[in-house]
Amino acid sequence: MVLIMGAGGFLRVWALGEVGFNSDEAVYAGQAAALAGDPTLTGLFPVFRAHPLLFQAMLSLGFSVWVSDTGARLLSATFGLSTVVAVYLLGKLLYGRKTGLAAAFFLAVMPYHVVVTRQVLLDGPETFFAVVVLYCTARFCAERTPRWLYSAAAVMGLTLLTKESAAILVLALLVFFVLHQELRIRPRDLLVALVILTAVVVAYPLSLSLSGRTSTGQNYLVWQLFRPANHGISFYGETMSPAVGPAVIVLAAGGRPLAAAQARHLA
Repeated sequence: MVLIMGAGGFLRVWALGEVGFNSDEAVYAGQAAALAGDPTLTGLFPVFRAHPLLFQAMLSLGFSVWVSDTGARLLSATFGLSTVVAVYLLGKLLYGRKTGLAAAFFLAVMPYHVVVTRQVLLDGPETFFAVVVLYCTARFCAERTPRWLYSAAAVMGLTLLTKESAAILVLALLVFFVLHQELRIRPRDLLVALVILTAVVVAYPLSLSLSGRTSTGQNYLVWQLFRPANHGISFYGETMSPAVGPAVIVLAAGGRPLAAAQARHLA
């Protein structure tokens, strides 16, 4: 695991500041600078520009001392490496230590994940929180202990505060529990989990309301719902597949029937 983390860390920080910000990076870093009250950038970047503000708020803590392109990217790289650890823990929990190590290795050197977590983007932190949600959910399924359900709800709130597209994970988890009736959740535990999720997520609309920028948030939501997609459907085959890695795709495809056969054997 030390070797895996070393390789992943090197790939994410080598020559990190050699290339300047792209447009999205400039927006998110600019929001963080505005939150930090930077006198030069506050007038150029409105706080409520795009997406919820958890990552930008975290970045603003560092920017309150020193505004740095490389420092901003280091925070994203830290989330990337933390995701490698989270994937290891999830893989170890579900399928054993060897699987956890293999999953951590593939993610640590995966070109797509490396490129994304070398930039000031929201996808890296969103992925980290999403993996932690899955880990907490797996612990709940294994131990049937409510605290893991509550933890999953809290971290799910952080995932949504990082990027609203994580709402699809909420739907996926609901479908998972509906399809697995043996994982019965007591109404009281479900209610507590929903309250925790709501209490975390409400931070963003509350900040909008207190700032007097509610209309800004509403306009952005409408724009997000009806704007053209960033990429065509061919993007996933032409760009995503090579960036994820052919080996990973082949192993995943081959592992599906093996996992199904193992499940039938255990049943």
